[in-house]
Amino acid sequence: MFFDQFKGFNPQTNRWERYAECYGPIAYGGQTLNPIYQMCFNNDPLIALTSAQKHDWIRDHWKRYDYYIGLYRNDNGDWVWTDFDGSEIPLGNYQPCAPGYDASSDGDCVHANATSVDNTTISLWVPSTCYPTWSQLFCGTLGCDANRTDCAYL
Repeated sequence: MFFDQFKGFNPQTNRWERYAECYGPIAYGGQTLNPIYQMCFNNDPLIALTSAQKHDWIRDHWKRYDYYIGLYRNDNGDWVWTDFDGSEIPLGNYQPCAPGYDASSDGDCVHANATSVDNTTISLWVPSTCYPTWSQLFCGTLGCDANRTDCAYL
């Protein structure tokens, strides 16, 4: 499996910036007893697309359009992401839902579906099952540094 470090262009500094997050795609097929948001290695989370910058990076860097993201409905019914330490992050304001879908739609996990808008392919969010029989996933992990060396699959 190949993971790559998330990076984005900062127009305020006119520079590319690297982040401490690394992401990579994995394909999953078959039945599971665990929900899709628990399918990454080492208890790492699925990608938290908390900004257009991350969303565009997946599209531009990996050329992927259909995949599960780490957004899911928790036991309280709230939409949350899982952080690298296992804590929950609230949904926030970035919510590119497909037409006809929103936070009140059925489904407890979210799949980014390819959609064509003005001859450009983008991925818009659709709530769906947490137990698919096949999917592309984007898992995340923290990047390696002097203090964190347990990232052998990067």
